Amino acid sequence: MKNVNKWYKGSVISAVGKGVILLIFVIISSCNKQQNSSSPKVDKSILTLSDLVVLGLAPDIDSATVLAKFGRPDSVKHVSTADPSSLKIRAWFYPKCTLLMTSKGLTYGFIVGRAGVRTARGLSVGDSLSRVEQLYGNNEGSYGLPQSTLRYSTSETNEILVVFIEDSVVTRFYVGHTDRK
Repeated sequence: MKNVNKWYKGSVISAVGKGVILLIFVIISSCNKQQNSSSPKVDKSILTLSDLVVLGLAPDIDSATVLAKFGRPDSVKHVSTADPSSLKIRAWFYPKCTLLMTSKGLTYGFIVGRAGVRTARGLSVGDSLSRVEQLYGNNEGSYGLPQSTLRYSTSETNEILVVFIEDSVVTRFYVGHTDRK
């Protein structure tokens, strides 16, 4: 847990102030749907739409549903993405996670940097690298991502799980869409 606290310092907002959202957009923008046909996928490494649920919400849920479930966010910030022509995103900050919302009022994805919030398969900040592999199988490839980043995707849509690892411990994760316009 020591590594988690070093990154998290008790607040999702403080992490975002350090460019975490921009980093995530650079990463999801670089994720493409190319698959290596020479290596077959392990079934558990392919995400399904039910794997994308975090705190009872999934990508593309409308803002009214988010507000009904969580109330008003602690704060909202406009997010600059790596590609200025891409989708306009606002970050809604809550104590347990940061929701990325599109200008159409739909959830784009979730950034979780706090222990105790779990993916549908049970992954949480503070879990070990071996736990990630137990839940999701082998990493499908980095596609230019740092070694400390694992990426899993749905087979036919543009949703991903990106897991950030430091010293073999999950420090945060992103569940949601890859870059789309």
